[in-house]
Formats: sequence, C-alpha cells, structure tokens
Amino acid sequence: MPNITASEWTKERVEKLITDKIEENNHLDYKGAGALNRAEPKKLLDVTKDISAFANSDGGTVIYGVEEFREEGKKHLPEKIGAIDGKEYSREWLDQIIDQISPKIEGVQIFPVRVGPEDWHVVYVVEIPKSLTAHQARDFRYYKRYNFQSEPMQDYEVRDVMNRRRHPKLKFSMQLDRTGNSSVRVIARIRNIGSVVPKQYGLLVFLPTIVSGIKLKHHEEKIVQEVDGFKFWRFYMIGKEPLFPGADVFCEDEFAQSLFGYIPTPAGTLLICTLYADEMPPIERRIPADAGLGWQ
Repeated sequence: MPNITASEWTKERVEKLITDKIEENNHLDYKGAGALNRAEPKKLLDVTKDISAFANSDGGTVIYGVEEFREEGKKHLPEKIGAIDGKEYSREWLDQIIDQISPKIEGVQIFPVRVGPEDWHVVYVVEIPKSLTAHQARDFRYYKRYNFQSEPMQDYEVRDVMNRRRHPKLKFSMQLDRTGNSSVRVIARIRNIGSVVPKQYGLLVFLPTIVSGIKLKHHEEKIVQEVDGFKFWRFYMIGKEPLFPGADVFCEDEFAQSLFGYIPTPAGTLLICTLYADEMPPIERRIPADAGLGWQ
C-alpha cells in the first residue's frame, strides 16, 4: 500500500477501501473498534504485537475502526466503519500503548480520521515504517507479519532483522543474450535495496555448457562443474565499483560458440546464480537458461 500523508487520510478514503473491497495483506490490516479496549490487557498486548510485527517485517498500515466480514469466504475483507470513541480512546492514549514496544519504533504516525456522526467518532490510521532493528511487543516477544497475522519470530529471523543496519541488502536479475556471431552473453544487474554500502559483492554463476542449442566454448578461467548430474561452466562476476543505496551495477561475460572440440554433457537446463556480499545471507536463484531470455 503506498504511503499516504495525513492530509490524504479522509473518511472518503477509508470508505473507498471498503467499497473497493481492498483485502488485508502483509502491508495492510483492519481492526474493529473493539481492538482498543483498556479493560482487556490482551487487547492492548495485541496492539503492540501488530505494530511491532509490521516494523519487524516490511512496514505497513493498521486501521483501527474498520470491521471485517466474519463469513468464511469474506475474511480479511473490510465490511464497514465501526467508529472509535475518541474521547475515551484518544490519539495520545494509543500513542502511549505503542510506546510500550521496545525499543521504540521511530517514525510511527497516527492519523485520526473523523467519521461522525459526532466529532469524537474517529478511525485511527497507523503508519508503521520498516525498522532497521527488531522490536519486542508488550510480552517481550518478537513478532512478524505473516499470512495476514502477527506470528512469533524464530531466533534466526530476529538476528536477521537486527542485522539490517549492519549488512548490505542486495538483489539481482539475469539476462542471456544470443549475439550476432552465435555467442551467448551473460548479463547480471545487481541493485542495492538497503542502506549499507557493500565492501565486496559478486555472483557465482553456473552456466549450462549448451544454451538454446549453442555449444559454448571453454574459457581458460572457467571450470566445468557438475550439479545434480548436469554439466555447467562455473565462473564469477565480481562487482568492481561502489554500490551505493538505490544504485545498481551491470556485469557481463560472453561465451563464444564451439564448433569443434569436446563439450561436457549432459548440459544443465537452468542458470544457477548465487549472490554474495559481505555478511549478507547468500541469495541463490535458478533461472531457465534460454538465450534471448528477458530479465529474470
């Protein structure tokens, strides 16, 4: 769900979510007015669970004061506005509950939306940014947003979130081009989607020895590798320039067609690539190996 400023959150905007049947997802959650009940400690715990889960995941929006359907086939769909009594449950009160999350989540915004008929009948829209560390709910546990719910996090997940600030976060896509002289060009696009500049990064690539019927000539620096009984040329594509947040870099290598000589077979059918960067967990992808394949 796109970020929305306070001036854009109106009754009409909330009603449009209902009429357009915008379903809950991992970035959007609806909560009825009963979710804010100071007489039930579990309800207040759930507030801290839900808000911290979004921060620990990818950020998102929680809207308090919108009821969901209860029918099995319509679960996670908004049904109607169920206004909150803003005199009993003020914005400041909700802010104090959210502040019980440890450590405090920076950048959380609460937008009161008047929905009538009285001025104090409101819906609270809470915008939660993705955090650079992990946050505990009121019960001193860590939660994540998963399958439309707040689920407990495993130890390795907590560690990964805590390391967001420390290690790079990169992603990559690959393309295979068949050139005019019947060679195959391997192109990698690596993008920094995090906030840390990697010191070292690169791809380990397993390229099938035959791609789209083209037998690929052996290079001195390439090594034949067997994976699951299939043959590949193994090589590296190393980043040689700083990769600043939001920036991307292209690496490429080219394999000429082999008209004579031995080609290791059976050839693989997948391009197998693994991206490494400092202490970032390796990212492996297996992509169909067809020359002329678009970005994958």
